[in-house]
Amino acid sequence: MDFKQGDIYAYQLPNGYYSVMKVLEYNPKKKKEGILFILTSYFDDILPNLDDERIDLPYEKDYRAVAEEIDVDDLIFVGNKQLNEQELALVIKGRRTTGGFTILFSD
Repeated sequence: MDFKQGDIYAYQLPNGYYSVMKVLEYNPKKKKEGILFILTSYFDDILPNLDDERIDLPYEKDYRAVAEEIDVDDLIFVGNKQLNEQELALVIKGRRTTGGFTILFSD
């Protein structure tokens, strides 16, 4: 799967609700560790559309770096939106840290 900056993906949780992530940066040379993303505040039982303001807001309940394993086949492409200033700042911060916001995909 080829990711692009600003790509928005939903995935269904075991409880039937959808969570949404936004790709901040992707390095195809690193494959499994090369994606920087932010988990958005979208949490609903229906798929989002690009106009939903919750996909522009970060999930802030426990705002920190997260590593989670998700099968790429379970991702649902929602669309692409340009990164906002807060997201661009996270890209810069992620480049300076070893952990950053990383998501690992299972093969």
